[in-house]
Amino acid sequence: MSRQNALLLPFVAVALSGCMPLWLGAGVGAGYLAVQERGAVAAVTDMKVKTHVLDRLTQANYKFLAKIGVNVLEGDVLLTGVVPSDEDAHRVVSIVYGVPDVRQVYNEIQVVENYGVDVFTNDTWIGTQIRSRMVTTSDVYTINYTVEVVRGHVYVLGLARTPAEMERVLYLVRTTKGVRMVHNYIRVAHPALQQPVNVVRKQPVPEAD
Repeated sequence: MSRQNALLLPFVAVALSGCMPLWLGAGVGAGYLAVQERGAVAAVTDMKVKTHVLDRLTQANYKFLAKIGVNVLEGDVLLTGVVPSDEDAHRVVSIVYGVPDVRQVYNEIQVVENYGVDVFTNDTWIGTQIRSRMVTTSDVYTINYTVEVVRGHVYVLGLARTPAEMERVLYLVRTTKGVRMVHNYIRVAHPALQQPVNVVRKQPVPEAD
């Protein structure tokens, strides 16, 4: 386990759940924000944007709150989840673009009529395995990433400190059992200081023999 992740043991619940629980309290919450690569100010701004997005979606249709995943990084919003129609997907994207301080929307909403409990349970299991592996892996600063899983598709959003860290995270995701495809929304925190790397946005995972 890396030194950074050892320091983050109080935040393991954050890493395993994919978001910061409200019960952490002000003191721990401040620490959670301060240690992120994007910095406390940017993290607070992103949290406000996410709150506003969730509020708007709830006002439009309370069912969206349970169906749509919302994650924000530097004003860019990643939408995941499932809706029963293209009309609903377009409506969600339109609502999000209307929220102040939203720069760009990455629409990864899947149009699926039936998202069963068994599929949801499997997705939850995959997400937990990925986050657990990230927490215990050296050179991966877990708190900088969010992971969403929908029908075996894994969406990773975050800031890597180096291209090598980004590749390490993608390797962990690709080699986790049950992953069908990796959708990479990781960016390098200081790209001007790093060597460029070629990243495939969507990486299908070969079927096991």
